[in-house]
Amino acid sequence: MATSNLVQSLNPGTSFPSNRRQIETFLKSSTIVEGDLVALDLSKTNSADQMLYIVPANSGASNTGLAVGVALKIYGDKVDVVISGFASCKVGGATAAGANLDASAAAGIASTVTHEGIAYAITGHAAGKANVFVKSRF
Repeated sequence: MATSNLVQSLNPGTSFPSNRRQIETFLKSSTIVEGDLVALDLSKTNSADQMLYIVPANSGASNTGLAVGVALKIYGDKVDVVISGFASCKVGGATAAGANLDASAAAGIASTVTHEGIAYAITGHAAGKANVFVKSRF
């Protein structure tokens, strides 16, 4: 379900701008809430379904560790996912601004990693979340 990657607005001063944000729509395989770090559901047997369905990212399982973005909006069985750009993501308590983030062993929670990761923390942990910049894997 491809979307445009054209800049749709440049609105200074808004806390969640769509400036340079790319969003893709996926189908959910399990419960997902806004702010979850999500991954492709590689447990699906059909290759096309593996690229269409998502689950909360979890580094503890081989079929849920490929994080692709942050859940932005859930409606029915569909989820809008920020695949590149600004998002508010659930993070582990030790997350500091400037940290590289990727899937953790806690489903849907991003944690600090030593490799490049899927996201970069713009702000540190506050009330379970941080503002992040999602790095595109598409």
